[in-house]
Amino acid sequence: MMKKLFTLFIAITFFTSAKAQWVTIPDANFVTWLNTNIPSAMNGNQLNTSSTNIQFTNSLNCSNSNIIDLTGIQY
Repeated sequence: MMKKLFTLFIAITFFTSAKAQWVTIPDANFVTWLNTNIPSAMNGNQLNTSSTNIQFTNSLNCSNSNIIDLTGIQY
């Protein structure tokens, strides 16, 4: 019985943490930059914040990209 409960707990923990968190990026130039530089984290203008490429990024150099709105960069 204890083994089944432990397995259930592990399964629930895994599936809960496996959910993607999607954030809409409103600036078209920022979307273009992200699609070019981090395509695996993008789906259209949606940023997957659970992507490992995003989670371990601590800086971006998107100068000279005509980006006006950096909404979503905090993720």
